[in-house]
Amino acid sequence: MAYIDIKLTVWQRYRILGTDLEEFMKLDEKEKHQQVFHKLVDNADDVDWLFDTSEYITPAENSNNSTLEIFDDNDRQIWDNRPIAVKRNIKINEIQNDP
Repeated sequence: MAYIDIKLTVWQRYRILGTDLEEFMKLDEKEKHQQVFHKLVDNADDVDWLFDTSEYITPAENSNNSTLEIFDDNDRQIWDNRPIAVKRNIKINEIQNDP
């Protein structure tokens, strides 16, 4: 069966019971960013996917990588929404590097 894959952004909510948020708020911004995943998220008690926050993203928002891909019945990708210039450059590189 043919199918379409679509890339979205979505928020997650991590429950951080028992974490001293007052101490966290005293950190400078760089330290906060380093600590979020290493301390708060790793020690989270629970996580919820907030699917009502999901949004489609464009290739430009995804470093010019595809965000929509169409596959045929054999799971072969037949189309994606990368910018034409990106596809062209990839094809040129393939031709130039072909032995």
